Amino acid sequence: KSGDVFLVNTSRLVHQKAFDDIIHALSKLPANIKFIAVGSGSDEAMLKKLASDLGVADRVIFTGQVDRGVVTLYRRASDIFVAPSRSEGLGNAFISALASRLPLIATQVGGMADYVFDEKHNPDKNPTAWVVDPNSPDQIVAKVKEILANPEKAKKISTYARKMIEEKYDWDIIAREMNDRV
Repeated sequence: KSGDVFLVNTSRLVHQKAFDDIIHALSKLPANIKFIAVGSGSDEAMLKKLASDLGVADRVIFTGQVDRGVVTLYRRASDIFVAPSRSEGLGNAFISALASRLPLIATQVGGMADYVFDEKHNPDKNPTAWVVDPNSPDQIVAKVKEILANPEKAKKISTYARKMIEEKYDWDIIAREMNDRV
């Protein structure tokens, strides 16, 4: 519907990825905000029950496992990527979100700290995301509201994040740098 806002995450549905925190946050956000959970995993049944228990089941879309090419379409149809992981390696799905120019709400766990930062957490760098602490649905709520209230800021940060991803996470550049080291 006109006015709907779509949050998205394209990861495995497991405890580590904190989909439960996104669903808890969704229950505290206006009804026009929906969540698309792209993927499958061992927490799927629990997450569906949680959405039902919190009264937001009609606002959560569980796609199940989808082909990699389709994942891109879900990102394009969405407004904000939410990645409140409790632990993480590099987080390829989140790098793809930044490359897609989606505003990213994320934690700074594991390898994500290399590319997820905001004014508060890394004032010496241009912000690339909206940082939340692990296990903090209320912080997710605040960041969603901040992004929606400041579309120009969101566009500026997302554009900078895309530029940073192109310069540091392009596989051709990484391969050349690895070759130079050998």
